[in-house]
Amino acid sequence: MTANTQETAENAGLNLPKVLTLRRNTANSPLSLKEKPIKVKNLRDAKKLLSRILVAFQRGELEGREAKDLAYLLSVWVQIVKDADLEERIRLLEAKTGGKEI
Repeated sequence: MTANTQETAENAGLNLPKVLTLRRNTANSPLSLKEKPIKVKNLRDAKKLLSRILVAFQRGELEGREAKDLAYLLSVWVQIVKDADLEERIRLLEAKTGGKEI
C-alpha cells in the first residue's frame, strides 16, 4: 500500500488489510491501489473479493494467515446470505400454502 493510501485509510479510521484497498486496473496489473475497495453486497462482489485475496496472496502482498482469515470471513458472509435466501423462500412457500404440509 502506498503511503498516501495508507494515510487516507488511517485518517478515515480504517485499518484495513492491503487487499481490501486493491482494485482492478487493466492498464497495469490485475490489482491496483488506485480505486476504492469492494463493498460486498451480493455473491458477485464476494466472488470478486475472493479473487483479489487469492491474487494478493499469490503475489506475496498478503500473508497466509491474513488471506485465510479474510477468506473465512467471506465464506461466513456467503453462508449467511444463502441461509437468508432459503429462509425467505420457505416463508413465501408457507404463505402460499397457508402453512399446510404438502
